[in-house]
Amino acid sequence: MLEIGILAGNPLRDIAPPPPNPPRTLFLELDDAQRLVEGSDQPYRAIFALAYGAGLEISAILALVETDLHRHNQAVRARGTKAWPRDRIAFVAPWAWAHLEAHLSGLTPGERIFRGIDRWEAGDYHRTRCTALGLVGYRLRDARLHLGR
Repeated sequence: MLEIGILAGNPLRDIAPPPPNPPRTLFLELDDAQRLVEGSDQPYRAIFALAYGAGLEISAILALVETDLHRHNQAVRARGTKAWPRDRIAFVAPWAWAHLEAHLSGLTPGERIFRGIDRWEAGDYHRTRCTALGLVGYRLRDARLHLGR
């Protein structure tokens, strides 16, 4: 509008933006993360084990297929959800790998690891488990910052 002469000046120029929020960096202690994982039912136990034991975000966890698993070195290929350069190899803590293996034993070869689960269901279940354990204000999204070694 300014370019075609409707406004004499930029009315937003003198408005100050709000201050930025402090970064959200919440961490569970390893024993709390393990209690949360071990108290969950499958397949959420395996999902949370990957979140806390490898620091993976929920979208990368739910996208896993069998060929993304590297059993010999307990690692997974986490596919980037926004662009392929975000693909990476994530090593899974031994305590967490055991929960993933337990989930895998009940799957048909070749199927997606967490078929039929969406991030909303996983988040709701995580919230329920956190509440039951008295872990207030912690979200599944925060688990991606956790490296449970």
